[in-house]
Amino acid sequence: MLRRLLLARLMDLAVVLVAVSMIVFAMIRLIPGDAVAIMLGANTEVTPDRIAALRAQIGLDQPIAVQY
Repeated sequence: MLRRLLLARLMDLAVVLVAVSMIVFAMIRLIPGDAVAIMLGANTEVTPDRIAALRAQIGLDQPIAVQY
């Protein structure tokens, strides 16, 4: 009986953790602005090549499922 209750609670915990991680990921994706541009700052030497390189380095050029 106790083992079944513990297993049910652990399964509930797993579902909640997955749901929360998906919600947080979606919220971060919905924030306006470009994370790469913010990371590079307002430097005058920011070129499209540097932006593309940083996107590739941190994985933002990957599909959404891979990013998650």
